[in-house]
Amino acid sequence: MVDEELQNFKCTNGITYSLKTTVIPNVLAENKPALVQALKDNGYETLVKEEVNAQTFKSFVKEQGWEVNEELPVYLQGIVTLYEKTSIGTRRS
Repeated sequence: MVDEELQNFKCTNGITYSLKTTVIPNVLAENKPALVQALKDNGYETLVKEEVNAQTFKSFVKEQGWEVNEELPVYLQGIVTLYEKTSIGTRRS
């Protein structure tokens, strides 16, 4: 689908396949203490338990304007990396 630049296509079986790209924040193990401290220092201690929940953190990064600015907040830069995950979604018509 990527090579053919197709966003979606529908098969004769009634299923529509579509590409979905998701940005996923990733923290290296050695950076987790710095992430936890950065979140606490910037008023987001409610996100922090002993670990930062991956889905909650993903939503948090999105809320911080990633989709608009395509930039992490300054206090997360150098601690968190982002990567894109492309998957194929299906829907029965």
